[in-house]
Formats: sequence, C-alpha cells, structure tokens
Amino acid sequence: MNARARGGVVILACGLSAAAGAADFDGSTPLVCASMEVFECDAGGAGCRTVTADSIAAPRFLKLDLRRGEITSSRNGIAEKMPTPQHAGGRLVLQGVNGEERPDNAGLAWSLAIDETNGNMVLSASGEDAAFVIFGACTVI
Repeated sequence: MNARARGGVVILACGLSAAAGAADFDGSTPLVCASMEVFECDAGGAGCRTVTADSIAAPRFLKLDLRRGEITSSRNGIAEKMPTPQHAGGRLVLQGVNGEERPDNAGLAWSLAIDETNGNMVLSASGEDAAFVIFGACTVI
C-alpha cells in the first residue's frame, strides 16, 4: 500500500473513532457519572461554598441506562424510573422533581446535563432556600 493510501486509511480510522466517541454520551450506551466538584448556595446573601457530595446527601456516582429507562444512585443502589431524556444544544438532559417517596429530598427539583461530545456533566438542584451544583464527568460502562 502506498503512502497516500495509508494516509487515507489513517484519516478514515480517526474519523470513525471520533464519530463513535461522540455517540458515547448521547444515551445510546449506559453511562456512569462521577461527582467531582460540589457547591451549596444559600438564600439571603450567604453565597456559595464548596462541600462534599456526602455532606449534602448527593450521590458520588450515577448510573444511567436510557435503554432501560433507569437511573441508579450510589447512595441507595436502587434503579429508579428515569424522566424522559431530551437532547438540546449538544447535551443529553434529564430533569425531575423528587416526590414524597423521597422524604429526605421531597420537592427537590433537579436538572442533569451531559455534554454529548466529551461526557462533562452538570447536575443542579434547588430546594427550600438552597441550591446545589455538581460538576462531574461521565464515561461509558
């Protein structure tokens, strides 16, 4: 094979692997997401501060399986029905509100956005007089 043909094969292979990588975070395959930076913000001008996932009863890891429609938290290990996923602006987006079945967090509204090109994650949640922001990353299981 001549150098020109070899170069075309390399370019094609790189293009295919980039396309496959981009699809990894669109929900077509199960993902696990890790919390990396966690912030808690209080109403009344108190501002935001760095906290741990444990200190705000947030999971360190989330497993998302869109094919099964399940989300599993490392806090309890129980697979729960996932809200309908949406795709917007190159992000996989899930949004929900915890109900009475979660008395520790009842009424907590949350939004999870995963960048479909690189797996970066932002989870935000708001409750009574407080908001929480978690930055993290997801990978294919």
